[in-house]
Amino acid sequence: MDEIITLGKSKVHHGKHNNRAYILSFSDSDTHATIDLVEVLSRKEGYSKIVAKIPETRLDLFKSKNFVKEGTIESSNYERYYFVSKYLTEKRRHVENIEEIEDVINTALNCEQKEESTDYTIRVLNKQDIDQQINIYKEVFKSYPFPIYDRSFIEETMDNDVTYYGVFDGDRMIATSSADLDPKTGCAEMTDFATLPEQRGKGFAVTLLKKMEEDLSNKGIKSFFTIARSVSYGMNKTFARCGYSFSGTLFNNTNINGEIESMNIWYKVI
Repeated sequence: MDEIITLGKSKVHHGKHNNRAYILSFSDSDTHATIDLVEVLSRKEGYSKIVAKIPETRLDLFKSKNFVKEGTIESSNYERYYFVSKYLTEKRRHVENIEEIEDVINTALNCEQKEESTDYTIRVLNKQDIDQQINIYKEVFKSYPFPIYDRSFIEETMDNDVTYYGVFDGDRMIATSSADLDPKTGCAEMTDFATLPEQRGKGFAVTLLKKMEEDLSNKGIKSFFTIARSVSYGMNKTFARCGYSFSGTLFNNTNINGEIESMNIWYKVI
């Protein structure tokens, strides 16, 4: 599985699974030398893409290294952050399903509101819930960019900046999601949505999203974003219905559901 390391003072997620290096957090004190280290690592390992999430103040630095803008989000103080990418092979750069991606976006932007399910319990998960949570992930995803099938990974993230949520029918978990808070930016990534196949179509993703927003807002977090599968009509419509703005696509970015897929970025500031 991919791993998280430190280069310079920046956090980098990299590995063969996603065939990329992802600069999760670029340190304020790092310079072009750190970008060069990431590229040396990527070329040595044979990765075909580098992606980074950076503040607007570092955009010119990355552009000087031939990175291109693919998406943006805003923090609650309206500071802008960019997702920038550099493709190391033409094959990774080429997008075969661009028409499908555009249709998903257009459909989401023009979708109608949907009635939510209210006859279920929604709550924050604890470590006693992890086995059920993993079972849902295994049933829903053929692959995933992070080791969500690993109990120790979920325990570790649960102890830090990730809050997991679940929808329950009695004692049985039928849907789950998470909010991953970045203390540096003050933004929360709304992610890891999964609903058991036989329970789909009941609006659980919208219900979970609104619950997470409510809880985070009560803690002073006002900026939210997601990186959603670009070919998922359901997830893109979920964020459009909840007032998120579409801001770009990370092409051929993430190993999810068995293959490398492009991912759409949606964000919201309240």
